Amino acid sequence: METQGSRFRFVRERLGFSKLEFARSLDIAPSLESVIESGVREASRDVLQRLAVVHKVDLNWFLTGVSDTRIPDFRSSSAASVPLVLQEAAAGRGVDIDDYAETSSIDVPRSLLSGLNPARLRAVTVRGDSMIEKEIFDRDVVIFDPSDSGGECVSVVSLAGQLLVKYVSYDRIKGQLTLISANKVYAPRVIEGDDLTDAKIEGRVVACLHRM
Repeated sequence: METQGSRFRFVRERLGFSKLEFARSLDIAPSLESVIESGVREASRDVLQRLAVVHKVDLNWFLTGVSDTRIPDFRSSSAASVPLVLQEAAAGRGVDIDDYAETSSIDVPRSLLSGLNPARLRAVTVRGDSMIEKEIFDRDVVIFDPSDSGGECVSVVSLAGQLLVKYVSYDRIKGQLTLISANKVYAPRVIEGDDLTDAKIEGRVVACLHRM
C-alpha cells in the first residue's frame, strides 16, 4: 500500500463497503471517492477529518504509510457510525429544511439497526412533542433509512421547505398523503393535489436514541 489511493481502498475493503456505500459514509460524492481511490486526487482536509471521525482511521498512517492502522472491525463492533444531519426535524409544526445542511456522525448500537448497513442510514435530531406516544421525544435522535420511502410507518418527511417526523399513510387511489402525529393535540394533515409535489418521504425511521 504505497499510495494514498491504495490505503483509501484498503480502508473501504476493511470496513466491507462498496464504493457507493463508502462515499455515503463519508458524505462525499461517489465520483470523489473514485478519484481518491484511483490515485488521481488526494483526500482533502475535509475528507481526512471524516475518515478520522467516522471510521477512526490513523491519519499518520493514511498520509505516510507508516504506523499502525486504526480501523474498527466493521462486522464485530458493537456500535456503528451513522451520518448525523446537523439540522433539526420537527415533531410538531415543522422547521425549515436546509438542502446544504452539514453532517457529523453519531455512534448507534448495532442492536438497534436490525442488520441494516449504517452507511445507507441518516440521523437527525427531533424537536417537538407530536410523536410522544411513539416514544419519540424532544431532542431525541431518530435514525432513518433513505432507501425505504414506502410510507405506512413513522418517517422523516420534507414538506414545502419543512422537515417533519410523522406517521405517513399514502392512499394511491385518492392521491392523498396523510401525516399523522402520535399526540392528540395535533390533528392529521392531509396532503393532496398540487401540494403533493412539495412532499417527499425522506425515509423510514428505524431507530431512536433518547437524550438523557
